[in-house]
Amino acid sequence: MATYVTSCKGNEQLVFKGYLYEFESQKLERVYWRCTEVKRGCKGRAIEDANGLREGRNSHDHPSRTMEIGVKRVLAEIKSEADIQHGQTPHAIVASAVSNLPAAIQGALPSTSAIKKQIQRRRKVFSGQHSAPSSICDFTLSDQFVLTNSGERFLLDDTGGDRDRINVFATDRNLHVLNEDTWIGRPMRYGRTRRAPLFSIDLWNQYNSTLDHLPRTNNSVEGWNRRFSSLLAAANPVIWKFIDTLKSEQTMRELKLS
Repeated sequence: MATYVTSCKGNEQLVFKGYLYEFESQKLERVYWRCTEVKRGCKGRAIEDANGLREGRNSHDHPSRTMEIGVKRVLAEIKSEADIQHGQTPHAIVASAVSNLPAAIQGALPSTSAIKKQIQRRRKVFSGQHSAPSSICDFTLSDQFVLTNSGERFLLDDTGGDRDRINVFATDRNLHVLNEDTWIGRPMRYGRTRRAPLFSIDLWNQYNSTLDHLPRTNNSVEGWNRRFSSLLAAANPVIWKFIDTLKSEQTMRELKLS
C-alpha cells in the first residue's frame, strides 16, 4: 500500500514497499517516481497510473528505508499537531508523539531539544503570518479561526468592527446542551410556570449571590480557569492563540460529551 510523507524541504515523497521515492515526471495520466537515493546511483523507480502503483524495471541497490520512513512519519505527525494544537507546549506534543514508539525509532529521532526548536520555528512563522492586531476593530477572521478542528461552525456571531465588538464562539451542538430542559425548565403550555430543569436555578444562578456580595465562583470553575491559562501559556496572548486554544478546549469538551 502506498502512502506519502513530507521531506525536510516540504516536498511530497512516496512510500512504497519500504522505499522512499520523489517525483520525477508526469506523462499524460502516468506519474513516474524515482528513488530518493538517485544521486548515489540507485535506479529504482515506481510508476503510478490508473491501474495503481507498481515498481519499475530496475531494482534498488540498497536496503529498504523502513527506519527513515518511520522517523519521517513521526516528525510529520509532530508538525501537524504543532500547527493544530497551539495551546499545547512543544514538550507535551513531543512526549505524546513518541510515548508509544518502538525503541528503535525513538533512537533514530533527532534530539528532543532539536524537535522542540522545529516546533518553535514553525510557530514563529505562524505568528508572523498572523501578527497581533492593533485593536479589536483591526482584524479579520479567516476560515481557520471561524471553524472548529472538526470543521463545524465556531464563530456564531460577530457584531462588527467597532470598539464594542463582540465575537461569540460556540457550536450549535454545544449550545443545544444548554437548552431549557437542562438549565431553566421548559415553559408549561398555559401560564408562566416552567417544568423543573435537570439542574435547579439555585444551583447555577449567581444573581442573589451577587446582590449579597457572596463568592461567585467555586473550586471547579477556578480549576478550569487555571487549566485554560496553562494551555495559553501566556499572560497576554494574541487573539489568534486565544482562539486556537478555545478550539482545542472545544475539541476536548466534545470528547467528554460523546
